[in-house]
Amino acid sequence: MGRMIRTYDPRADRFTLVPVFAAEIVGDPPVVISHEHEAAEWCSVDETLRRLIWPTQRDAIRRIVEDIAEPTHLNPWLELTQ
Repeated sequence: MGRMIRTYDPRADRFTLVPVFAAEIVGDPPVVISHEHEAAEWCSVDETLRRLIWPTQRDAIRRIVEDIAEPTHLNPWLELTQ
């Protein structure tokens, strides 16, 4: 699932659209990070929401939970088929 977060940069007086992606992971795979990251870890939804700074980021996580992790109804537009 992909979403866009809109942020405003007052120094440049412009909006930026930032993509947000989510995937369902089966099992407990190792996390492999690239050189630009120093750490990674799996977190609960509550912990993730606590750590995020921007309201738009928290909203994206809540929508991911609603649409993918704990949907009350399945949205056929979000289903990937082979």
